[in-house]
Amino acid sequence: MDPELRARFNDGFTPEKYQALLRCVNETERWPADFRISETPIFLTRPFAAELIEAATALADRVRRPDFQQHAANAIPTGLEVPNETAHPNFLVVDFGVCEVDGRLTRLWTNRNKRSLVETVHVQFAFDKADLSDAAQTALATIVKELKENPNLTVDLEGFTDSTGAREYNVTLSQRRVESVRRYLIEQGAELPRINSVGLGPVNGAPVNGAKEEQAKQRRVSVKLMLGAD
Repeated sequence: MDPELRARFNDGFTPEKYQALLRCVNETERWPADFRISETPIFLTRPFAAELIEAATALADRVRRPDFQQHAANAIPTGLEVPNETAHPNFLVVDFGVCEVDGRLTRLWTNRNKRSLVETVHVQFAFDKADLSDAAQTALATIVKELKENPNLTVDLEGFTDSTGAREYNVTLSQRRVESVRRYLIEQGAELPRINSVGLGPVNGAPVNGAKEEQAKQRRVSVKLMLGAD
């Protein structure tokens, strides 16, 4: 968890605020909550949240593979097959169990400081768009070539938007942009485990309604080519 956010939450917590939360949930939802609503939310750091998103995306990609049904058939006991089975699930729910390994959360977290930045390529996007331009595809093809030539290289993708519009929408838009880049890299032959990605929404500190040229620069995915230890 993020200790700073946790401390701020604890300092401002009161039983009255918790009761107000319960009233809000029960009055706005269709049915009153028949389960306990925790007084303690989970404050994830951005790097850890990015790892969870990456893991969930990897699972979703596996489900979307053309040969998924063939492999999934082995998980269904004989005699329990159903007719007209679809090739892919209509929805997917992922539950994570978080555990520590040698005092660290995951391999990625452990190794996050054991990599050095080789270069950064900024892939730009049009306003409110997440599709790749020809220039972006050309730049990303070069990244894939470098990945294939050096097995110690990995890629960090960070998606951003300008400050126009609601933050929630912009976070989703930044995630769509990252997904466009990630998918293109994989389609060109990059290996999924070597790609880390996260959509961060508006650029931190960016002025609201800044100059058009500056806003155009903010609409990007930063592609960071990282070199790991041998």
